[in-house]
Amino acid sequence: QRSPGAGLFSNLTFVINHLAIADKLGAIPILDSFNFPNLYNEPIRENSWSKYLKNKNNIFLEEVYKSKNVLITTSNWHPGFPMSMSQISNGVNLFDKYLQISDEILNKVNNYIQKNFENEKVLGIHFRGGDQKTANNHPFPITKTQMFNKVKNLLQNNNFTKIFISTESIDNFNFLKKSFGDKVIYYNSYRSKTNAYIENPRLNHRENLGEEILIEAILLSKTNYFVCGNSNVSEFIKILRQNDHKESLE
Repeated sequence: QRSPGAGLFSNLTFVINHLAIADKLGAIPILDSFNFPNLYNEPIRENSWSKYLKNKNNIFLEEVYKSKNVLITTSNWHPGFPMSMSQISNGVNLFDKYLQISDEILNKVNNYIQKNFENEKVLGIHFRGGDQKTANNHPFPITKTQMFNKVKNLLQNNNFTKIFISTESIDNFNFLKKSFGDKVIYYNSYRSKTNAYIENPRLNHRENLGEEILIEAILLSKTNYFVCGNSNVSEFIKILRQNDHKESLE
């Protein structure tokens, strides 16, 4: 459990670290975000994690607490845990062994790819917003000037036909659209002027935030080339891209 936790991919890194422990113990890992809610839980209690990722062991939460032996983690980040997914020994295999992305998420990804990626050479961009400047244990985000110069150089030396952008910042979103015009495509995600997690502009807002960034991350893993800053989101994308033998650039 990780309550209240942090962003979706920070939570995922936390989970994969614990998957490694469960694997060594021969224990069956289950994430409980019903009794221990996180940022993506709505007021109506539910196991929000299952909206995004399924446990391959097919054990339901209701069964867990009827078991003879139950180990419950703390929410704290253990000092010995790697801070990024790529640093977790055997992390990719642990993800594949225990977790699978929900069919609903994958269907939305595939529909978007069919409509927007097919027969295109796509440059992917993940551009974190200003909240990363104050987020705990995060490096500073890329500046607009750095991002613009990097993308401009790539466009001059490659024949990209589309630029798929992912950002939670409306300011960064408008900047990229203005800078690169008709080449820009995007998923219809919520974007904020400040911090999306302290806002409540729509039904199931928090649940949708998790779904949207997961979909964007998978889409970025399918682009021909990927530009990013250093974040938990980009760490997950790079792992997916490694599996597809695609190149990434920080």
